[in-house]
Amino acid sequence: MDIQQVKLRFGIIGSAPGLLRALDIAVQVAPTDMSVLITGESGVGKEVFPQVIHQNSVRKHGAYFAVNCGAIPEGTVDSELFGHEKGSFTGAYDARKGYFEVADGGTLFLDEVAELPLFTQVRLLRVLETGEFLRVGSAKTQKTNVRVIAATNINLPQAIQNGKFREDLYYRLNTVPISVPPLRDRKDDIALLFRKFAADFAEKYKMPAVQLAPEARAVLESYPWPGNIRQLKNITEQISIIESERLVDANTLQLYLPEASLLPVVYRDAKSPASGASTADFSSEREILYKFLFDVKNDVNELKKLVNALMQGEPRRVGMPPVDTSYSDIPFTAPPASIIIPQHDVKKASSNNNSSDDGVLDTSALDDESLSINEKEIELMSKALEKHHGKRKFAARELGISERTLYRKIKDYGLMCALAITMTLASCTVKYSFSGASISPESKTFSVQFFPNMAPLVNPVLSSTFTEALKMKFLTGTRLSETDDVGDLAFEGEITGYAVTPQAITAGEVAAQNRLTISVHVKFTNAQDPAQSFDKSFSQYEDYDSQRNLSDVEGELVDAIVKKLIEDIFNAAVANW
Repeated sequence: MDIQQVKLRFGIIGSAPGLLRALDIAVQVAPTDMSVLITGESGVGKEVFPQVIHQNSVRKHGAYFAVNCGAIPEGTVDSELFGHEKGSFTGAYDARKGYFEVADGGTLFLDEVAELPLFTQVRLLRVLETGEFLRVGSAKTQKTNVRVIAATNINLPQAIQNGKFREDLYYRLNTVPISVPPLRDRKDDIALLFRKFAADFAEKYKMPAVQLAPEARAVLESYPWPGNIRQLKNITEQISIIESERLVDANTLQLYLPEASLLPVVYRDAKSPASGASTADFSSEREILYKFLFDVKNDVNELKKLVNALMQGEPRRVGMPPVDTSYSDIPFTAPPASIIIPQHDVKKASSNNNSSDDGVLDTSALDDESLSINEKEIELMSKALEKHHGKRKFAARELGISERTLYRKIKDYGLMCALAITMTLASCTVKYSFSGASISPESKTFSVQFFPNMAPLVNPVLSSTFTEALKMKFLTGTRLSETDDVGDLAFEGEITGYAVTPQAITAGEVAAQNRLTISVHVKFTNAQDPAQSFDKSFSQYEDYDSQRNLSDVEGELVDAIVKKLIEDIFNAAVANW
């Protein structure tokens, strides 16, 4: 199969030299059993190349499994990949096959392979070298014949230097490297991809396809696309839905292109003699934090000197000194052009005999106003949250900081209670209801831990879907606030059952429908009222036509079943509120 046929079969668009080179390597290596390592930035389409290799190999009639290693909890990753025996750990109610066992004779695609823990990397190296592995909790060696294709968007040589990835595993996976170029290196393909996405969305939403004016195309091709093809597709969909004009000009397109910026970093010139250290001095987050704290301390000392100067004599107008914020994401709001100390306040302070021997007045005399930077930050954040009814997005915009920074400061200063109170006061007479359960407007915090898969042959994405759906149910249905730590309410559990059973209409007949049943075991903890905590199982099912393959309907069935399970758990948790 030539390159053009591969592009047509797998819907690959573009003719950039880097893309064609990557496809050519994939086609050439496909008939072999060599391990392949696919590298490239997030969003460039690395997941297509394992399918190209599998479908052009002698294993094309065997199983093909794609596993996102970054989506599997660290505690269950060995069980997912290699399987486990019954009773090998808490919740292992039955023996379970892992991906290396069920993919025997086929291809296993390990996406985000750099996210694997080091101890799992050792086991992976062994199965790549010898084809042998052990189930968790078993001493019996098993054999498998699986072709492994791995992908990552991380610089693996750098990860090896940092001790995050094994060097021997890198060389074993990197037998044949394939590098997928970023979208900014495929400028001639950008307009083609935009046209393809525009046509797809036009068909999906029953509307004419958007087109680019010549100047808009130039803007599109000059943009660096940090999110690559995924970002281009999202922007095309936004324009297709929002814009009424089907011809998009440059000004309109600019509204949808965010500024491509990097995350903030601490920079120090290694060649500068004044620096006294190389850039390696800031290789860890801890040292960056130390530098930030030292700068804050210097700012506080400068502020103390200013206060002492203001308190020495007659009232006067004094300009505020500049504050260095080069290492801080906390915005500095400039005070008024001058600070006026009223005459009567100075006399009152002088009469308290609290001055030191050097003539500097003790700052404890001014007890009517706090000069703590932390207290001022808390005050400003509280006012912003109250103004915007607890919505962090708008409060962060008001403060001039990112929403993530605001959330971090809320946690650091212990403002979760203040945020909850603000949200409560915003609508203190409102009652919330969900499926008949009345929710008090008193805000609480909650956490949802990951739900690992303990049922055999369960798609690993299901546990993530279940957890995210449970979070969204609370966030959209109540006044609860999410927390990374254990909150007032906490959910944890596991997916214990995932089974398909035939449903015959009458005895002896061929089943007209099949039934997919999913069971979960949930532990709910109410820190405010332990009596309402519970530890129970929930189960729901959906039927589908037995003539259809499960893989064709599995997505919609899982969504429907997860929705039912969430409602059951939700109502059980809040029924007594």
